[in-house]
Amino acid sequence: MTTVDEAKERLHAHGILVVEEKDIQHGVQLRCDGGQTLNIYGTGRISLQGKGIDGLREEFNATSVTGSDVPTTTATVPTDVFIVYGHNEVAKHDVERMLRKWGFNPIILIKS
Repeated sequence: MTTVDEAKERLHAHGILVVEEKDIQHGVQLRCDGGQTLNIYGTGRISLQGKGIDGLREEFNATSVTGSDVPTTTATVPTDVFIVYGHNEVAKHDVERMLRKWGFNPIILIKS
């Protein structure tokens, strides 16, 4: 589980400066000079937001595993997505392909 101090050290190693630290519900938020925002929760979960987080995503996802002292739960995420569209067939197929690529099951209303 990553602590706030460990997160600050890792950010510093990437040349990112923390400009603001504030308490949020169930955790701490770090705002960085490059526009990145890290929310570090007591459960060990880390949420990355803002621009310039691509390199950080791998760094923190590898360490954001919940610690053994915190119980974990597994939720079933629904994958069916219902799509209603107008007359743009190209857009419909683009959205369908994108959803399938992301692991969803698009259900498309077909006009008769």
